[in-house]
Amino acid sequence: MSEEQSKYDKAEPLYERVLAIRKKVLGAEHPNTALDLCNLAFLYIGQGEYDQATSFLERALAIFEKVLGSEHQNMTKSLQALAICLRTV
Repeated sequence: MSEEQSKYDKAEPLYERVLAIRKKVLGAEHPNTALDLCNLAFLYIGQGEYDQATSFLERALAIFEKVLGSEHQNMTKSLQALAICLRTV
């Protein structure tokens, strides 16, 4: 296992833990929960796991659009990341 992969392997459970706590405390459709979904997606992008990243980004986008509106800055950043994933798959 490369040192870089080891870093991802250590980070992933931490991101998942943060997401679980955020869902429990704030709810599954809170904007901060969506940001945590994005953080996991960016982790997966860094690992080249674009299908998994796409799933997390789509969930985050649905929350952002519902709660913040389609023109919020979090929408644009997430859409850009999703475009990268879709282009790469």
